[in-house]
Amino acid sequence: MPLTQEEQEGIWRILRACDADFLPPLSHRTSSCQKDLAPGAASLSQEGPRQYFQELIRQEFLLFMDERSLQGFLSYRPHWTGEGPLAGDSLYITTVCVPKELRGRGIATELYCALEQKESSPGEPCAITIRTWSTNLAQIALLEKLGYHAALRIQDDRGPGIDTIYFRKMLED
Repeated sequence: MPLTQEEQEGIWRILRACDADFLPPLSHRTSSCQKDLAPGAASLSQEGPRQYFQELIRQEFLLFMDERSLQGFLSYRPHWTGEGPLAGDSLYITTVCVPKELRGRGIATELYCALEQKESSPGEPCAITIRTWSTNLAQIALLEKLGYHAALRIQDDRGPGIDTIYFRKMLED
C-alpha cells in the first residue's frame, strides 16, 4: 500500500532528525543501497537527506505509530540479490530509524519482529540482510540479540578503522 502524505512527512521528519546519526550521514548518500560509503563519496546536500528520501519512499515500509505520530520506521527491498557470501534472494533492510529521544524503548525491536513475522511463511525459508558500520554498537548488539549473524565484513569501508558489516538471518518455519 502506498504511503500517505502524512506518513511521508513523518518519515522525512525522522530522516532529517537522524541524518547525522548514520555513517556516512544520509545527506551524503545518493541511495539506500549505495556501495561506496567512504568519506567524500557523495557531496553533502544542503537540503538534508532529500535524494536519499526520494529513493527511500519507493520502498516497502513498516511504521511504528503512537496515537499522535510516527515514532520510527523500517524500510526494505524484497528480492535483493547480493554477491559472494550474500548471494541468493534476500529481503534487504535499507533503513531503520528511531529518533534519539525515543531510543531504548524497544521500537526497533518491534519493527524487526513485525518484519520477521510478516515475511515468515511455512515451508518457505526467507533470508533477511542488513548492513551497518562497526562502531554502531547498539545496532550490532540488537541484531545479534535477534539472531542475526555477521555474513560479510568490509574493512575500512567507511573510513580508517570503520568497517561495513552485513548481517543476515534465515527465517524458517
